[in-house]
Amino acid sequence: MNTAEGANQRWPKGVPPEIPLWLAQDWSCIPYDPASAEEVQSIVRGALHALYVEGEVAHYYLALHDAESAGVTPSSPLLEQAYTGMYLVACSAAREAAGVLRLLGAGRALERVRRAAQMLQREWDVASEVWSCPSYTRLAREGALATQWNTLNPLASPRVSRLEQCLGGRSEPVIAVTDYAPHVAAQIGACLSAPFVALGAGSQQGNSPACTEWIVLHALRALVEQGRLPAQVVADAVRRYRLS
Repeated sequence: MNTAEGANQRWPKGVPPEIPLWLAQDWSCIPYDPASAEEVQSIVRGALHALYVEGEVAHYYLALHDAESAGVTPSSPLLEQAYTGMYLVACSAAREAAGVLRLLGAGRALERVRRAAQMLQREWDVASEVWSCPSYTRLAREGALATQWNTLNPLASPRVSRLEQCLGGRSEPVIAVTDYAPHVAAQIGACLSAPFVALGAGSQQGNSPACTEWIVLHALRALVEQGRLPAQVVADAVRRYRLS
């Protein structure tokens, strides 16, 4: 368990950039970026079962922080799915929704993703789902393995990854946010057929994490590119949030 995020460092999440690269490439390591203590509990419970009951040969990496995450922890049955890599946190509706989005967040970024969903609903009449994704890496690996197996076994019933179960079969844009560099969230893009945007440290300015308004802007832009909103909406958002 790594608590570097609480330290005053110049790097995203307090670790040198080679650390998330290593975590993504070392298949014997399963990294997590939990949003809350409740997620940590669920992940540790799942990891212990996998290691000592199922006999999995692996090690786990958890990036911990001490920031409060008020309002982002759902009911216990859903929270138990944190170990799988993602679970649904909330859904927002709109009176006459101009569009629907899937917003994904990991670690401390989840709180900003949740606020972005509220702003999209309140200010732009856009509905969204909010998903907590404690491990983009786990999701991407499972997606790649499912694709490989399905390719080699075309006559068998296809295997469906966790990512496909949650987000597959739909065309609404997916916005994935991390406080690491964007490549961590970008790992899942190859497993999705829907329009996809990955945001992370450096997406907006320097090594700073993507702010709530930046997430909203990219969500609106994704809907514009689908033809669901006029381009003027993005121009209005840039001006309203003073992002230029």
